[in-house]
Amino acid sequence: MSELITSFRQLIDPVPPEKFFQDYCHKRPVHIPGQAGKFGSVMSWDDLNGILDMAVWSARSLQLSLDRQRIPPAAYCRNTMDRNQMQVLQPDADKLLGFLKRGASLLLNEIETLHPGVRSVMEVIEAAHGGRGNANLYCSWKQRQAFDLAF
Repeated sequence: MSELITSFRQLIDPVPPEKFFQDYCHKRPVHIPGQAGKFGSVMSWDDLNGILDMAVWSARSLQLSLDRQRIPPAAYCRNTMDRNQMQVLQPDADKLLGFLKRGASLLLNEIETLHPGVRSVMEVIEAAHGGRGNANLYCSWKQRQAFDLAF
């Protein structure tokens, strides 16, 4: 695993932070190319599989989209009881995998709480901007579009 991202400068390298804030922040999008492996510590396929194995997901925190349409949670979740004995919808691994094999996009909300690599990126962004943030993961396949693009 690569070393964790520990500074905003490291995150946006080779663009200097001064240039980023002057020319891009809250003004226009920027694409910052990086060398292979730059974000190896942020998330790997093994990390994602480990996170998906955690029993923390709900219909709110894990969502699916296929061809620009949200998939109803009842189609990929099962009814179960949480630790407070409340009825909840929780993703079912077999149903989830079936939709992913069909090309569905995966949306995971607030994953900075579950992975140190993602958490390190959020911490440097929060420090640079003087605020709080959260990270969502979107995993899509080239052949399918999860959302309409809007800029």
